[in-house]
Amino acid sequence: MIKTAAKKLTTIENLIGTVIAEIKFRRGIFEPETKILKSAHGLTMIKISLPAAQIFVKLIKCRENFVPPELPEETQNFFWRKFTPEEVYKFVEEVGDKNEIHRTKLPIVPGFLIFESLIQSQEFSTCKSLTAKFEKFTLAGEGLNLKIDGNKFEIFTATERKIIGESEV
Repeated sequence: MIKTAAKKLTTIENLIGTVIAEIKFRRGIFEPETKILKSAHGLTMIKISLPAAQIFVKLIKCRENFVPPELPEETQNFFWRKFTPEEVYKFVEEVGDKNEIHRTKLPIVPGFLIFESLIQSQEFSTCKSLTAKFEKFTLAGEGLNLKIDGNKFEIFTATERKIIGESEV
């Protein structure tokens, strides 16, 4: 389902060089459509409706000459999830993502790949809706922790918070 949405996103022109700032996901029955809701001043908002889910994506333009940071040294032993470069490369090939930040030696993990892992996880597999706000890039190889407090959650590394969100059961 998320890969289908990611594939639809890659068919929209002028999104190269953008990054996901927020994803809102709702389970339900919807008429399939992909629609740009807003596109101005480096911000693009898109609605992707699939037969069993609706996804709203907010994308922002990545600054020019962006150079991904180096992978920080790990200081924790337990992780919720760690994405490998190979997982990232496979995902971007499957969905047709041409964004270069996902194709470097140490790629940035696509927001849709992280989101797919969230909604497929035991913690969120039955929720009605899920919203994730991406605060920082996640690099392949970074150990991610997941903290859940009621309907709120956060994903973080040893040194910084990456994603905050909430779910509805």
